[in-house]
Amino acid sequence: MSKKVIDYIVKNDEESIDYLVQTIERIYKNQFVKVMVVDDSEISRQYLVDILKVQKFMVLEARDGLEAISLLVKNKDTKLIITDYLMDKIDGFELTRKIRRHYSSKQLAIIGISAYGSGLLSVKFLKSGANDFIMKPFVEEELLLRIRQNIEILEQLDAYQRLSHVDYLTQLYNRCFFFEIGNKIFENAKRKNLEITTAMLDIDHFKLINDNYGHDIGDLALKHVAQIISKNLRASDIICRYGGEEFCILAVNIKKPNDFKVFEKLRFLIEQSRLQLANREISLSVSIGVTSQVFDSLEENIKHADELLYKAKQQGRNRVVVD
Repeated sequence: MSKKVIDYIVKNDEESIDYLVQTIERIYKNQFVKVMVVDDSEISRQYLVDILKVQKFMVLEARDGLEAISLLVKNKDTKLIITDYLMDKIDGFELTRKIRRHYSSKQLAIIGISAYGSGLLSVKFLKSGANDFIMKPFVEEELLLRIRQNIEILEQLDAYQRLSHVDYLTQLYNRCFFFEIGNKIFENAKRKNLEITTAMLDIDHFKLINDNYGHDIGDLALKHVAQIISKNLRASDIICRYGGEEFCILAVNIKKPNDFKVFEKLRFLIEQSRLQLANREISLSVSIGVTSQVFDSLEENIKHADELLYKAKQQGRNRVVVD
């Protein structure tokens, strides 16, 4: 293919149109994908870089394995490394092994390339941790298909992992993942490296919403509240659907009395919002319990926040209670 041609489509059936659409989507996604080329030959490296730039990838260059490792430290979100085998300082095998100590094949793909050796070279590359191998000289089209395949496998794995971490209805973290990351934050708080605020939030009279309007509307109410929470808390705050109509929030470094202000604002925004339906609108309110103490475990923190939530319910609902 010409260096200025992204791809070509054989126009012969409906599958060709599907391939065209997939290629356009792929090129768009490539703008956000970092690919590193590691080769001590400037000519070979530039050839690969030019191919990748035509495909709109974000391209990084390294002249040897040591430079590649240094570059990877600064670009931890790199998704693919294409590395030559025969290089000074450390070869492609050793580079691959070093990378695999920190990045699994599910996080970062490695394609080995070489003009030397036999079929055993590909075996050694794969045993060192590479995802794929291609021999020089290669057909450009085959290289691009290998690159595309490896990146799309990573994207699929990322999507599967996200599904395992996220509540399907609200798109917030699920309870299991909340504890996985929340316990790490909690341990830092116990060592006094940071301050944490734990909050439990519950939609008031949620059973009545289900009973009066049906479970489909109840699901819409959950999504509505989840969106308001996500939009008005920080990206660093850990939010999960804890169960049923309950949400749990773990926030870092909110000083008193700002803990009350943050969650009072959240309560007010939910109260002022309306769940819009086809022929009506529904008002919602929430009760929130908030603690900025650090107990012996994250579970105890949540239990204490839940007790404060219960007090908010006892005091008439639609309010925030802090300790």
